[in-house]
Amino acid sequence: MSKLEQAVDAGHTPGENVQTLSGAQAAALAQLESLLHSAPIGLAFFDRAHRYVRINERLAVINGLPVAAHLGRTIRELLPINAQVVEPILDQVFTTGEAVNDFELAGETPAAPGVVRHWLTSFFPVVEGDKPRYVGATVVEITERKRVEAALRASEARFRATFEQAAVGMAHVALDGRWLHVNRRLCDIVGYTRQALLETTFQAITYRDDLAADLARVQRLLAGEIDGYQMEKRYVRPNGSAVWCNLTVSLQRHSLTNQPEYFIAVVEDISERKAAENRLNILAEGSRVLTASLAPVPRAQALADLLVDHLVDWCAVNLVSDVGVIELAACAHREPALAARIRTLAEEMPLSLDDDESTPQVIRTGEVLLYSTIDDAMFARDPRLTALRPLGLASLMFIPLTARGQTLGSLTLARADANNPLTEADLHFAEGLGRRMGLAVDNARLYLQARTVEAKLRQLTETLEQRVLERTAELERSNRELDQFAYVASHDLKAPLRAIDNLSAWIEEDAGDHLPPQSRGHLEKLRGRVQRMERLLDDLLAFSRAGRIQHQPELVELDTLVRSLADMQGLPAGFRLVCTNQDVSTVRTLRAPLEMVLRNLIGNAIKHHHRGDGVVSVHVQRNGDRLEFVVADDGPGIAPAYHQRIFEMFQTLQPRDEREGSGIGLAIVKKVVESLNGEVWVDSSEQTGARFHFTWPISA
Repeated sequence: MSKLEQAVDAGHTPGENVQTLSGAQAAALAQLESLLHSAPIGLAFFDRAHRYVRINERLAVINGLPVAAHLGRTIRELLPINAQVVEPILDQVFTTGEAVNDFELAGETPAAPGVVRHWLTSFFPVVEGDKPRYVGATVVEITERKRVEAALRASEARFRATFEQAAVGMAHVALDGRWLHVNRRLCDIVGYTRQALLETTFQAITYRDDLAADLARVQRLLAGEIDGYQMEKRYVRPNGSAVWCNLTVSLQRHSLTNQPEYFIAVVEDISERKAAENRLNILAEGSRVLTASLAPVPRAQALADLLVDHLVDWCAVNLVSDVGVIELAACAHREPALAARIRTLAEEMPLSLDDDESTPQVIRTGEVLLYSTIDDAMFARDPRLTALRPLGLASLMFIPLTARGQTLGSLTLARADANNPLTEADLHFAEGLGRRMGLAVDNARLYLQARTVEAKLRQLTETLEQRVLERTAELERSNRELDQFAYVASHDLKAPLRAIDNLSAWIEEDAGDHLPPQSRGHLEKLRGRVQRMERLLDDLLAFSRAGRIQHQPELVELDTLVRSLADMQGLPAGFRLVCTNQDVSTVRTLRAPLEMVLRNLIGNAIKHHHRGDGVVSVHVQRNGDRLEFVVADDGPGIAPAYHQRIFEMFQTLQPRDEREGSGIGLAIVKKVVESLNGEVWVDSSEQTGARFHFTWPISA
């Protein structure tokens, strides 16, 4: 029997006196007691009936029962739930004699009923001869460890879910660039399957022009110069297309040695943002080139070059001429030789608005066309595209150039890369660009038209000015001739009239007393007709000169001027002339023509007054920078039907035999007033008197 067996056997009876034991048993028991007491884990020994033979204090605390309460009792009696698992293991060890190590056990104890606890247990045989006499058990409390493990598993599960389902690409990358762990979003961004990505490196899929900058930052990160870095770079997809990404990288170091272990990379797809930035840059630069020249063709070519540099592989601008012909105004291609080929094709195959091809259709309808892919059927429908097939077209769009409700031409954009076709976003952007281009072309044409019209107007103005100068000179010559003619005519006509008047006077002096009354009346009428003829000639001469003689402004006292005219007119007995004004007494104006106008109007009022007495009034008031005169009488008035006619030459309201006058006075008034940009009109009706109005300038 071993010492352990002796000790277990010697001490299995509760309350047994150690003094009755042999020396060997006492020593073994003392060793066992020391072991049981000092062990940091729970220890117990069971017999074949599953009864506790020995148990240490640590296990008693775990179970929640005193040591004495365990001895001699079975595990089923004390821990019925745990017994269902432990009893088969005890039987197995008793039967096989082989230990069962590191068995995890979960259950409840009286120390914490209803609380599931976890233990790590091992069962080993205590052999007597060749058979186990007892089975020892070790028990380690692992409840807290299990809780931590569960929490860790939950945390790892959350991390994996977050990692895998993140809206951005995430990866762990080895120090040599191999992808260690990648999430689904990263695979979607770069276009690789998870397995394919794990078999390559970040260097292999980085765009060539961006690799050096990325590796330089990696070296600084490994050297500890920076804690992390962020950069915009491009990755190359399996189909050869590039995708713009925002990359954020940090370095994971060992918790103890601080040595670099792997990189943590976050990859955000910024292709749309970069595309938007590119479009904004194109719009800004496009606005500049569209305003750099006022000629439509240079503008179109500058825009085509810009679009080929930043957006497409081929661009063409077609404009409709003034005669309705579609002309290729601009063409650009990444390969200049192909651009030249397109121009040659345009000359060999000119387009007409009536054609069924894409460009005429867009110009006719004003609607866009987008072909994200180009197939054989499309080539069959459009012969021009068939001729352009060697260009390797993969996607194509046609945009109308519109302005002020008219389509002025079309913008054609094409890409040769089937992996990067033109999209709806490109179409919307191109539509806005087409509107700007249309406005630029329209403005350029309007400018050229304006320049042409301006040149014609300038030429016309010069011609007109020359004609005006010629007409002015001719008019001045004609006026001089007219003045000379009027003077000569007046002098030549007055000479015989004066002779007739003198002869008639001599006849009256010599034989007037001998003539019969009837003959004396004829003689008197003859002299009256001669005198009237002289006055008519004077009035004709005055009319011919009216408004053409230049006068200098001078200070005029209006009351004094009107009174002098009354004295000159020689008012008939019973007539009164009244002058009134509204705060206008002295003005600086043209005295001589004003005196002529007032004299004719006052004289006209006196001559055509039916009664022998009456009142003639002159009223003046300021109206802005002009004076307004009103010459009124209380005579018989003028019917409205004659208001315009009386200002015409030789127009009188009564026969000249009944009233003196040549019928020229009011015509002179009208001519003088209008020559100074004034107006004259009459306000009258029969039996209410006449009021003649005219406006007159005031000089500064």
